[in-house]
Amino acid sequence: MAFGAGRREDPVETARSLIARNQLNEAILVLENVIRNDPERIREAENLLRTIRRIRGEYNLLFEELIEHIINNPDDLERTLEIIAEMEALDEFPNPRVRRQIDEARVTAQLAYDRTVLTGILETARESLAAGRHAEAVRTYLTGFSLQRREFEERGYGEIFQNAVESARAEIVAQATDFASRADDVVLTARRLATDIREGELERADAGFAALMEDIVALDEARSAVVAAHAVLVRQRSQVGLQFPDSPVDWHLVFLNTLTTGRQDIEAREGIVSIIDTAWDTVATELSDTIATRLAEKTQEYERFIEQAEWSRVTAETESIVQLNKLAQRALLLAERRVDVPEMTITEIRELELTDAATVAFARYDVGAESARVFADLSAIVVQTDEAESLETEDLEDLRIRRRVFESLHDELDILFAGWTDSANLYRDFVSDAIQTEDATRISSVIEFTTTRLGDEFIRARDGEIRAVVRAIEIEAERIEGTVDPIAERITDIDTLLEGVDESDDPESVVVFRYPDRALEEYEELRVEAVEVRDAHRAIVETYAEEKPYVLGDDRFAEVLSVVDSQFERVSEALARIDDGIARAESAIDEAVALIAEGRELVMQARSAIAAAQLNPAETAWSNARDRFFEALELREDPNTRSETDALIRDVGLELQDLRNRLVVQEVRELVTEARALYGRDDYYSAREYLLTARELWAQTNPTDPNSEVESLLRLVSAAIAFADERDVTETHPLFPIVGNYLSLARSDFERGRNLYNSNNVAEGDILLRRALENLRAVRDIQANNWTAKLLELQITRLREPDNFGEIFQARYEEAVSRRSDDAVAALTDLQALREIQPGYRDIEALIVELEIELGLRPDPITQARIAESNRLLNQARGIADTTDRNALTVAASLLEQALEANPENTAARNLLDTVRVTLGGRATVALSSADEQQYRRAEAQFIEGNIAQAFVIVERLFLDENNRAYPPLIDLRRRISTRLGI
Repeated sequence: MAFGAGRREDPVETARSLIARNQLNEAILVLENVIRNDPERIREAENLLRTIRRIRGEYNLLFEELIEHIINNPDDLERTLEIIAEMEALDEFPNPRVRRQIDEARVTAQLAYDRTVLTGILETARESLAAGRHAEAVRTYLTGFSLQRREFEERGYGEIFQNAVESARAEIVAQATDFASRADDVVLTARRLATDIREGELERADAGFAALMEDIVALDEARSAVVAAHAVLVRQRSQVGLQFPDSPVDWHLVFLNTLTTGRQDIEAREGIVSIIDTAWDTVATELSDTIATRLAEKTQEYERFIEQAEWSRVTAETESIVQLNKLAQRALLLAERRVDVPEMTITEIRELELTDAATVAFARYDVGAESARVFADLSAIVVQTDEAESLETEDLEDLRIRRRVFESLHDELDILFAGWTDSANLYRDFVSDAIQTEDATRISSVIEFTTTRLGDEFIRARDGEIRAVVRAIEIEAERIEGTVDPIAERITDIDTLLEGVDESDDPESVVVFRYPDRALEEYEELRVEAVEVRDAHRAIVETYAEEKPYVLGDDRFAEVLSVVDSQFERVSEALARIDDGIARAESAIDEAVALIAEGRELVMQARSAIAAAQLNPAETAWSNARDRFFEALELREDPNTRSETDALIRDVGLELQDLRNRLVVQEVRELVTEARALYGRDDYYSAREYLLTARELWAQTNPTDPNSEVESLLRLVSAAIAFADERDVTETHPLFPIVGNYLSLARSDFERGRNLYNSNNVAEGDILLRRALENLRAVRDIQANNWTAKLLELQITRLREPDNFGEIFQARYEEAVSRRSDDAVAALTDLQALREIQPGYRDIEALIVELEIELGLRPDPITQARIAESNRLLNQARGIADTTDRNALTVAASLLEQALEANPENTAARNLLDTVRVTLGGRATVALSSADEQQYRRAEAQFIEGNIAQAFVIVERLFLDENNRAYPPLIDLRRRISTRLGI
């Protein structure tokens, strides 16, 4: 306790003072002592304690509001900070735990709030900068220098560290404030200077530029100071982690860095340094643009005087062009941030480390002045050129005099042009070293403009001479016109012999033949004529090839000479085409000969393989031989070769067909035998696969004559499969998941119901049996003739109605018989189910057999009459089978097929039929004629390319020939085309 004026301080007043200063914890301790030590003042103490409790109550309410607000409104940082401030106003010294929570919330909220404020400052400054308000943008940045400063100062940095930051921050603020005070004036001064330039007040503009540079120097110094101070901040910021390893980021320093130099990940200009740079660039850009515009106007006027040959006005305007170029140079230096460069010569400027654009700007003045001097000298020569042109004449002697006059002018132009060329090369060096700026383009333009004008005078000086030369060539050219076109036309005609001649009588058919032998003979005859024409043209071209370069470069000379030259080129091209045609013809002949030889060798290989009964090698060799022969005929049409190759293809094809047929007959027999066995074992699906394979194999040699045994047995198998699909469902059947489920449920209920019946539990068993019947009805709704369902229904009926089952069975039998004519499949299924219950019932077995025959599920029974008929037909066939006559063998085959139809078990008839079929050979066409093969391949190519209609036309035309209709590849192509056309 403190004492004043020799008296002890009143503890109640002390507590009241502590409460007023929000030191509630200390006030509570004082009041507790009062209550213990001074009972007379308990009432005063309790009143103050009530005050503290009230304050604490408000504090707790605010604390609860703070927690709720942070949870529900985390982005409302401003209110978060307001609540914390209100709590600190009530109690600056709460307990440590609460203090720690509030401090953490305040620090987090303050940082987030300050970052939001920083973003707003950056956006506001950007808008000011976009509007050209540089001072306003800088002042906006300065409003953010206090962000997170309290946190920085409370962190506990060392004095040296803190002083360095404070000093750097103060320097940036001072320089930025100074810049803000003068920025608008600098921009205004630059705009006045730009106005003087636009109005042509070049002397005043020169003085104004000097005054502007003083402000620019100050601007440069301010920027350097800000950059230096910013470097201090960057250095101090890098040391934060050394002092606070667990928290190495100081947001005050981060914000100062952002406000000074902007964000690194943002392309737009930001920060105080960028504002200074932008102001600088604004001044430099405005001046540069103004001077460029004015200079362009004056230069355009200057060049117009040159175009109009007003040479005195050109001289008068040169000085203003020079002054504008100097101002442009100074403005460009300003844009390059160079404020201390003296005036330099064009060659000295290269030594400065400036951009190419700045270097080229200096060269621009020199090229303009030099160009003006050149045009002043050119004016005297122009007058002499005008006088010389008046000597125009058609007389050859006068043309020679005129040529000598212009040659004297050439000498003067050469001297002038040489001097200009040296200067132009100097300026071209500047342009070649530079990026393509407007100034570089302008230098190139002046060089081109001046050079072109000098070139025009050269052209004028030489024009008369060139005219005489041109006229001489015209006289020469008229003499040899009209000799090339006939040669070119003849080449086109001969090319047709190589490319293919359509010799078809049918306008819709294309049968192309190539005649390289005839083409070779005609090419060689035409070559002799073409060489004579080419030599005549060459003589003229060589005569004028030595003319002077400027004559050779003249358009008129080039045009008239190009007529002769183009004729020479055309006849040379014609000769090249002839030589190419000769080479192609010889190549076609050689290749065709080689292909024929290769085809013959392949024929020998095919025959060797046939002799060894090696079908695949034989077919491969024969197919390759056909390809070689066809390719040879495609290259070189020769009737003898075509006849020979057609015969070879046909003969070897027949030999191959015999071999293939023997193997096919044997393999088909094996497949039919196996299929018949599978059919006998009720394995209908496997039998069908064997029979389909047999059918496809048989069609290889008999595409138009199906095998009667295969087809007959296939009908039986197909009928059996169709019947099986009507009455059964396998696991692969699409209805199996549904029908199988119903059957499984019904079968399960039946088994359980039957067990209950056998246990004398009829009532419960009947429930299951009725449910089984419902599931079986569901099966019948989906598959009416399901045999399993019908059989199970009969079994349930027999179980439920044993006394009446005989009558029920009889009724079902009679109903099945009555349905025979209307639904034979349903009748057969019902009878088979009934037979399963009572196998020997009446004539049920005979009825089932009759229905199976009627439905094609089994062949007609082999009776003694059918056996006798089969043997009769066999004997008849034997009487005519021992012959080589094809017609007789065909009759024998037909008789044997009938014999097997009457008795499929007639082994002797079967063996003899196979022998006859081998002797007959296949009935397929082994090969098309080479001409038809060409059409077939064309149709196949059209089909592959998607031209279905064109392919269809060709195939149908080939099918008009009966022999072609049995050619398997053609049959297959026709089938594919029909499928695509939907016919």
